[in-house]
Amino acid sequence: MPEIAGIFAGDIMIVTSECKVPGGKMIKVRVHLEDEVIKNVTITGDFFIYPEEAIERLEEELRGQRITSADFVKLVSHFLAKMKAEIAGATADDFALTLKRALNSR
Repeated sequence: MPEIAGIFAGDIMIVTSECKVPGGKMIKVRVHLEDEVIKNVTITGDFFIYPEEAIERLEEELRGQRITSADFVKLVSHFLAKMKAEIAGATADDFALTLKRALNSR
């Protein structure tokens, strides 16, 4: 069951979402938005990913994205494929959907 929460102050928002992947791992996403642009994003959980820096690089890739124009499922899936990331207990789509849930909570 996904859990979604948000903190709002004017045009600055912090939104979060977490999702337990069926038969798999927990994914947690925290996004700091300003004027509908991702200023910072943190992805955590009990998943395993190789190379280990794939999540950090994905977070960097998401910074600066305007949330109204980006297709996050495609962006996340494409980026992790480009990194040749191997994920145990979850999929690239699971990460993208958890991110989308957080962004849709605003």
